[in-house]
Amino acid sequence: MRDRLQLIEKAYLYYDREFHHPIFTEDRVIHGENIRKAKSKLYRDLLEVGYIDQFSDMFDYRFQRAPELDLVKAPSAPVFDLLTEKQKHIICHANGNSSDSPGFRDYYCTRDGDPDCERLVELELMKYGRTLNADCRYYILSESGAAAALSDAKIPRRVARQLVPKIHPLAEKGMVSLESIEANPSLIKEFSGLICRIYSNEWFSFWRQNGCGYGSRSEAGIYQFEDAYLSTNHCGPEKKIWYEFVESEQEAA
Repeated sequence: MRDRLQLIEKAYLYYDREFHHPIFTEDRVIHGENIRKAKSKLYRDLLEVGYIDQFSDMFDYRFQRAPELDLVKAPSAPVFDLLTEKQKHIICHANGNSSDSPGFRDYYCTRDGDPDCERLVELELMKYGRTLNADCRYYILSESGAAAALSDAKIPRRVARQLVPKIHPLAEKGMVSLESIEANPSLIKEFSGLICRIYSNEWFSFWRQNGCGYGSRSEAGIYQFEDAYLSTNHCGPEKKIWYEFVESEQEAA
């Protein structure tokens, strides 16, 4: 993911030589497009709180680049292609993307039955929270919804590298990974004739029919296992492909 991250602002650690412990620590970080803009931002912040009186006081400060704390933007989750601008706004607002700490919250309060929020529930990006009264309800981000929202936020580089959170092992749900099949090719013959859904554990979404994008389980395509395997066996381990088997197409519907 490193090469796919879009750099938004560089991070610089700083300290004042008059500090009792003049060392670089991560609680003293400032961001900017370059060192000049970062220094200017720090100057305004310190001037506002009365810590310094004039720009020449900045000469006492030392700066050091901190690439791991750079603010970056990860590639948007594929599910964003299924959302309207209003729906994108809802999950990003619920996640606190406009704050300095995206992910610190997970809720959106609106009229109960709001069509955009109901669509997000259908896509398994949100779930129902408690109602406030007869008209209002909290809609809560699901784990996959939070991951999708975070992909559209400015976040530290090291957080972006771990963007997709871990979930409970899908094997416990009876699903089978592409990696396990490649490690044991005899499974290909064993699963021949079965039908399945294709699941991306990278984006917490199912493949639609004919591989046309991602969606919820209700929107998932139904594949003969042989076709599913041929469509996915080129995928690397970073794609985290899994297969969810179903008894029949009628059951899947």
